[in-house]
Amino acid sequence: MTAVVKSDQDRPLTMTKIATERGVTKGAIARQLKPLFEQGYLNQVRDEQDNRRILLNATLEGQRVESIITRRVNSRFNGWLNTYGLVEGQALLSTLRRLDALIVQPELNKEKH
Repeated sequence: MTAVVKSDQDRPLTMTKIATERGVTKGAIARQLKPLFEQGYLNQVRDEQDNRRILLNATLEGQRVESIITRRVNSRFNGWLNTYGLVEGQALLSTLRRLDALIVQPELNKEKH
């Protein structure tokens, strides 16, 4: 939802764009977003310049909820970082990035081909 909230007029998001970036089907994205539509956090609007495109838009309530969630996540993460320590936190993030690069991304790339 954050990506939709942070998208702007120059770079609006569509389900197709998200699916392409994530390497999944548009249907998979639709299933993931369905609860956000049902809760009234997101809606879809037709692109005025290209009627074929359906843009994702965060409602005012969606923007409010996303802001609350982001603040809470940041607060929780900062609490963990204060307990764990900055150096160990950076080392953990480095390890997770390495795990992603060496294992996760190659596996995802195999599935695409």
